[in-house]
Amino acid sequence: MRTWMIVVLALAVAGCAPDVREEARGRSAQEAAASASAPSPRDAPTATTVTADRERTARLFLRFARGEATSPPIDTPVNLYLGGRLTEVLSNHDAGRREEWRTCPDGGPYAGALCPFSAVDLLSGYDGRIVVTRHPPSHPCAHPAHGPSGRSVTLTPSGPRTCVDYWAVQLWVNDVGQVTDVNVVLAEP
Repeated sequence: MRTWMIVVLALAVAGCAPDVREEARGRSAQEAAASASAPSPRDAPTATTVTADRERTARLFLRFARGEATSPPIDTPVNLYLGGRLTEVLSNHDAGRREEWRTCPDGGPYAGALCPFSAVDLLSGYDGRIVVTRHPPSHPCAHPAHGPSGRSVTLTPSGPRTCVDYWAVQLWVNDVGQVTDVNVVLAEP
């Protein structure tokens, strides 16, 4: 029993487990995890220290991903990354088709998950509130690597995320508000 508590506490400190304080309030760890991952109402991104042009671009990309716009904010080919590693280049002709955003790394899986991976699928499949930030993806269990240099903005679900459900979509934006690079970052325990 003592070993179990040490493991749970270590995971909680690393951000990889439900808050153990929930058990002290009479809720099980499973109930705490379920309530923490319950989706909030779906709404537009909230900016946290993001410039207006990057926030606008992030909102446009989110609208495209969720099927509310017919094309993404791009006018050149887009480099697709997984964890900061280039996997392919998407032509601006193909970018309007959501299924074309799916990519796989050389060697198969990434962050303990199998192909395909898609920024569009992640954003469209999440019904909760998305936060837009100028900070690169960051989580103790994430697999980010440095992508291209330049101005970026990150879209990620609001609220705390565990090692099992953290993800982020990082967009690099050029000087005219167009997406040039997209990085999908996932976490794994």
